Amino acid sequence: MPEADVHNVRQPSSRALNRVESESGVYSEVEIRDASPDGRRLGYAIIAPPAAEAKQPVQRRPRLPTIIAISGEEQLHVSKFFRAWRVEQWGWQVVVPLRAKSGTYYLFDPPGVELVVQFILELIADEDGRMLAHAVEGNIFHFVGSSNGAAAALAVAAKLPELAASLTLISGFLPDGLEDLSSLRSIPSIHMYVGDQDEFGHDVMLQDLHEKLQDHACMSELQVLPGASHSNVGRHIDMTVFWQRLEAARAAATLREAQQRQQQPGAASVGSARQKRPERGRTCRVS
Repeated sequence: MPEADVHNVRQPSSRALNRVESESGVYSEVEIRDASPDGRRLGYAIIAPPAAEAKQPVQRRPRLPTIIAISGEEQLHVSKFFRAWRVEQWGWQVVVPLRAKSGTYYLFDPPGVELVVQFILELIADEDGRMLAHAVEGNIFHFVGSSNGAAAALAVAAKLPELAASLTLISGFLPDGLEDLSSLRSIPSIHMYVGDQDEFGHDVMLQDLHEKLQDHACMSELQVLPGASHSNVGRHIDMTVFWQRLEAARAAATLREAQQRQQQPGAASVGSARQKRPERGRTCRVS
């Protein structure tokens, strides 16, 4: 692992909001959990409904649909785009893996991907509920990433396709070391967004990725957003449709789980309370 620059070490944090943003009611509160001192275990952030049931055994806590969201840039912060979802209002939770500090591997580098994979497996194995106050619905995740966070989400989903209910990339690229995309065939919902004015060329990169996914018989959609650049692509995404896709992927995963339970009569059922949700349509810059 590369040595950290001791003169320029940044610690994980939620991205600071200005006063207008803080008072707007647009952004969720974020809870930050620190990385291990040796950097071998990632820190992470949580956005979730209040955990009134946190003292109950984890088996009795409500199971929430769960997004693994990976920020771009330095991957030391929680993107405002993720915070603007206000998932606590809709009965979802978001978990954001964070680099331990600058000077460590990015989460799209192969060693960083392995750290995220290890982190997710620990979430699944967390029978005491110490990592999350709410259990994970179906023990599967919806992976979302922006920019180089999208590259990380793609690589992690390729490692853990059996745990992926959906994969959403907002800009991004195919990371080094990820050559075989065939494992992504089992993910029923792969959707990519990119601006046609992306100044880093991610529109070309995602078009190339889209073609490679098709070559591997993966079900994917690429939406090129007219007039959107790399920094403002989030403002051009139709968030109502964005969430409709996630809810559809959630419903499909729930149906598959029910079918599997029917094939295994002795298996314990996994229930989840669904709320009637108002329409969502908020947009925000991706950062």
